[in-house]
Amino acid sequence: MSRKSEGQEHPKGEIVKVKLSEIDPKSTVNVHLSGIEESVDKVKSSIKKYGYWSEFPIVLRPHPDPQSEFAYENVSGQCRIEACRQLDIEKIPAIIVDWNDDEALQRSLSENDKRTPLSFSDYTYWMEKKYNEFRDQGCTAGEVYKKTAEFWNMSVAEAKRYHRFGSLPESLKKKIDQKALLEDAADAIVKSSDSIADEEEKKKVMEEKAAWLGEKEKKDKIIARKAMLESESNATPEDLDKKMEELGNSGKTLIKVELKEGDDLKLKKWGADRGLPNKTRLSAIAGQLLNISPKILTTTVGSYPIPEWLAAAPSKQALIDATRVLFDTQRQAGIDLPTDGELYRFDVNHPVPLLDFTFARHGYSFPKCFLKNVFDFSTLLDCMDSRRGSKGI
Repeated sequence: MSRKSEGQEHPKGEIVKVKLSEIDPKSTVNVHLSGIEESVDKVKSSIKKYGYWSEFPIVLRPHPDPQSEFAYENVSGQCRIEACRQLDIEKIPAIIVDWNDDEALQRSLSENDKRTPLSFSDYTYWMEKKYNEFRDQGCTAGEVYKKTAEFWNMSVAEAKRYHRFGSLPESLKKKIDQKALLEDAADAIVKSSDSIADEEEKKKVMEEKAAWLGEKEKKDKIIARKAMLESESNATPEDLDKKMEELGNSGKTLIKVELKEGDDLKLKKWGADRGLPNKTRLSAIAGQLLNISPKILTTTVGSYPIPEWLAAAPSKQALIDATRVLFDTQRQAGIDLPTDGELYRFDVNHPVPLLDFTFARHGYSFPKCFLKNVFDFSTLLDCMDSRRGSKGI
């Protein structure tokens, strides 16, 4: 007789103790796929030190496979399950729910995001899985992107971006997980290799481009990404270097300076004393000594629009990534002194902080129906007046 047929029938929606032998160690709906071992080790250490926290049960559902030897499949809590297995704990607190695959996936994503944001490789895997599911249902390309975006609560543009990431070699996805490769750089690598038909050849070219980009200094990476996008898909590192040089030269201004007798020797000595290479010495020295620089530096003020993908999936890392994108955008536009666009004030729970504060101070909730008319202050104050009764503002 299978373990499933022997398993005890547990009530749904209540916290119960479930035998680990009844739970499938694998799951088709738990979104957490990478970094499991490290997480399990942390959970084990915590259980050894403080005991098991019974007030935080795992979430299970009846196993969707009627032929499985297990009674349950985990929706969230797989690290706790594995930690308990390794510690020979027989039972674990759990809540049994009756969810379909879509409900279980979305709950699993929500539960994992509360603890640790999903890794790039995991996110890309599940995005691609849903994309393929909608495509196989016969949806058009536009419908597929729209449905995928709605399912994961993001913009269509972000859904398209993550679909492109699906073609990255696993080695590059891991680099993004490890913060050794930025998503913007990976996007440039994918876009610049898109026309290569052979998948194996495409992955090889993408790995070569990533290695080439990794050798560049931080200050050169933006122009390096542009060089990839403006070159042939199968461009070699040598081709990309040439394109970088072309792009670099195209933005330079030729300034002719008439030097007095002996000034050239002074310039060369000044450069030699500072170790400047011969090929760049004279231009760098001339700029330094002649003080060639913009008379007025440019900067930005005010709030930058919140990126849709940040609002859709807010996290500390997403806010850092959004700030990096904003800085890069300003640099590419030629801004001398970039700012963070006041993104440091971003709080997904308070989209209109001042108005929220004003209403909360007097015991009211901000009337969301007025968001679209937020500058119609007479209407807004009338609303507050009708709610406050005898209170004064």
